[in-house]
Parts: sequence; C-alpha cells; structure tokens
Amino acid sequence: MASLCLYNGKVYNKIYNFKYNNNDFTICKEDSKYIYFKHDIVNDKDVYTPYDRWLKVFEINDENKDKIDNFIDYLNNKNIKNEKQIKSLVDKIIYGKKRKVRILNKYFILLLISISSLIFGGVTLFNWYTEGQDVHHLMNNVLKNTKIEENIAFTATEIPEVTGEAAENHKYGEDYWNYMKTTMISVDFDELKRINPETKGWIYVNNTNVNYPFVQGGDNEFYLTHSYDKSYNVAGWLFADYKSNFDNFLKNTVIYGHGRVDQVMFGSLEKVLDESWYTNKENQIIKLSTPEKNTLWQIVSIYTIPSESYYLTHTFENDESYQKFIDTMLSRSIYDFGIKVTTKDRLLTLSTCLDYNGNRIVIQAKLIKEQKR
Repeated sequence: MASLCLYNGKVYNKIYNFKYNNNDFTICKEDSKYIYFKHDIVNDKDVYTPYDRWLKVFEINDENKDKIDNFIDYLNNKNIKNEKQIKSLVDKIIYGKKRKVRILNKYFILLLISISSLIFGGVTLFNWYTEGQDVHHLMNNVLKNTKIEENIAFTATEIPEVTGEAAENHKYGEDYWNYMKTTMISVDFDELKRINPETKGWIYVNNTNVNYPFVQGGDNEFYLTHSYDKSYNVAGWLFADYKSNFDNFLKNTVIYGHGRVDQVMFGSLEKVLDESWYTNKENQIIKLSTPEKNTLWQIVSIYTIPSESYYLTHTFENDESYQKFIDTMLSRSIYDFGIKVTTKDRLLTLSTCLDYNGNRIVIQAKLIKEQKR
C-alpha cells in the first residue's frame, strides 16, 4: 500500500489497512495522533473519508463503531512502535481474537513447559542414576581393598561388671550381657586414609545397606555434594558433624547422610521405621570402628521429626540440661526399647532425610562397649 493518503488537501502518513463489516479502513497518523478513514476507490482513485463524517453523510448507524473508536483511543494512549503491534491490536479489539490468542498462547506455553519438564526430568533422573552407580563402584573398590575383621572375641574380664541398683533396675537392659559378647568390626584404615585423609571411622547398621566409611570435614556442607574421594556427587557421603570428637566421644556424636531412594548412603535407614526391623534385637546394635577404638552402640530411640537443631546438640552446660535432652529423646521414640540412659552415657545420633518436606529420620544409641586398638 502507498505510504501516504490525501484528504481535503492534507497529506497523512498511512500506517495500516484493515477490512471490517465489508468496509475498508485506513489507519493514518497526523503528527503524534492516530486517526482513521473509510477507504474507497472511485474512478480508479483512492478516496478517504473520515469515518465520523461518512456515518453522518450516509446515515449509517454502525453499532460496532465503538470498537474502532476504542481502538483509536488505545493507539493514542499507548506507545505503539510498529505495524505488527497495530495488527495485534486490530485482531484483539476489532475482531475479538483476544480469547483465542490467549488460549493458543496458554496451550503453547503448557506444551513448552511439559517438554522442558520431561527433558529436565530425564536429565535429572540420568544424573541421579549415574551418581548412585558411582557410589556403588567406589564402595566396591573400597571393600575390595579394605581389611575388615568382624569376629573379635572378648574374654569375660573385658566385660564390665554391673552390680547393685544398676543391675536390679536393668539400667543396661535385660539383653546387656548378650550384647556385650557381640562381635565388633575392626577396620584397617591405612588404605582408606590414602583415599581420603578425612576418614574418621566405619559404621555398620544391621539389615540395612549402611556399611560405609565416614568422614569429617571442616564444615557440614562439603560432603553434602561430594563423594568419599572428594569428587562432586549430589549423593554426597556419610559425614560426622564437624564438632564431633572421635578421640574422646562427646555427650552426643552426630553422623549425617542423604536419604536417597536408591538406598545408598542413609537411604536404607527408612527400614528402621518398620516394626519388624526395630523389634528384632539383632538390629538394635550399631557397630562403629575408628582408628583409635572399636565400639558398640545400643539403640535407645528411633523417631521422625521436622528439621530442627535440638537433637543435634553435642555438649551441654550441665547434667540437668543433658538429662532433659535424654528424656526428650526417649519420649519421642516410636518404640520403647526398655533401656535407661543416664548423664554418664555417651550417645550416637544418625540423621537423614525422610522426605522432601524437611522431615528427618533420627536413630539414637548409647555407647555400651569400646575397646582401644
């Protein structure tokens, strides 16, 4: 179309043409103001008639004229930059295509989101799978090259004698003597230390997949996303709280691990919530070996709880605050193990994720046997 139109001796810049109700209309611009004309061809010549005047001359009552008026008002009050924007407005205001365009955009956006989600989910699932496989491969090499003894016999003289009130009220539980004869694990840490100098021990939980070395870093962040060999892996690794002391156990020693669906790390600890697991006495002892000592820990409490810091407390101001901690811990347990815990006891806490809502699985056990190496 021509770039100019002439009306009543005045030249206007022609911006856009469209047809509405079998009439041709031309959008023109005078300085910074938009106006519109009815466009006809008479004797092979373009004839432009202001729409308001055309209506009066021919006495045509177009009830849809408001649409065009609204359209021009919109143009005059918005920063319209190009013909494409004007066309979009014609479609939306004149032809009423606003809803159709939105529906099309809505479905298109939903399609893009769905495709993107599938791609992202596929990549995430693949990465998640390969990271779990990396853990398996690494552990196979570790187990292959690490000497672990599981049958260490102890003489009766090595078992501390319990008499008086402690024996009468079963302070150590009725199965204490059987547990005291339970074999320990003793691990050769030479090769493990070569792989990772931050190795602090090895932990074994019966009838789960937990049979791993654990580490201790300078914070509680690094091993959330790094494997045993310190390579990046979102499966992370089992790690002790950086405040823990394995030369001299604090009141509460804490070990963390991700609760993964593929059951690596602490993922298999979800089993401890099953009655068949926690009522099995063979499962109620945790074995832990460090370069300095081998230990047995008797489970006294298992529970789930929203994320908090209280159960992760390591030291206490006095026996009163520690006893309050013990009482709180025992009261939370999903099962009464019948074990008494006093302020003289040392505790081990295992903490892992239960779900994506921040809930935790917590296992707490007391030290019942240790032997220096």
